[in-house]
Amino acid sequence: MVIKYQKRILSILAFSLLILITACNPDVSKSQALEEQVMNVHDEVMPKMTDLQSSKKELEMALANGADSTKVFEYLNQLDEADEAMMVWMDEYESPAEDTKEEEKLTYLNLELSRIKDVKDKMLKVIKDVSTFTSQYIKPVNDTIQ
Repeated sequence: MVIKYQKRILSILAFSLLILITACNPDVSKSQALEEQVMNVHDEVMPKMTDLQSSKKELEMALANGADSTKVFEYLNQLDEADEAMMVWMDEYESPAEDTKEEEKLTYLNLELSRIKDVKDKMLKVIKDVSTFTSQYIKPVNDTIQ
């Protein structure tokens, strides 16, 4: 009977020790959380790639309606740069290998978070700027059915 209680106590202690070790090592989940943050920014901005293409079409219509060609080509260049920035980021990003040290993962992922946020900012800015510019030359389409 005593041996049974000793085994039970030993099992409880072993389980408690496992929980304690896991709880005292929060770095394990920091890189996972940071990688999730990186991917969330990517996932948020990826659909905006379609908006970049739509913005190019708006610029073509604005040019046809008398917009300054120098300004149009400047915006087209900015749209291409934003598109290329996203393509380069996606091409260069690699999820850290499991055997990479936690500190190295965190350093890399912080850099990638900064890079993808820069891509996001560049994309959102040029989309907004183009929309503002083209609104002077393109009349909104009324999609309501009468």
